[in-house]
Amino acid sequence: MFPGVVGSPVCKVFDYCAARTGLTESAARVLGYDVVTAYAPGPDRAHYLASAKPLLMKLVADKATSRPLGARPSGRGKVQNALTWLRRRSPRQ
Repeated sequence: MFPGVVGSPVCKVFDYCAARTGLTESAARVLGYDVVTAYAPGPDRAHYLASAKPLLMKLVADKATSRPLGARPSGRGKVQNALTWLRRRSPRQ
């Protein structure tokens, strides 16, 4: 049976982008996770590059294991960079 894929939609409106990957906070709670969330501001690439732009990312993680469950980056920068970073740190099942 096909196990499915993690959807990672990205939407751009004028100069702003928003994206999501993994579970939202409410979906994680419905699945029985004890979640913890954090908002993490930062640049979309190395801060010393002139083209770096600010992002704000909401992170959702399992409180017991610190395993990342999902993220929602938004801002004027390249949000897909933040999604790639998170996917590389998530454990494979």
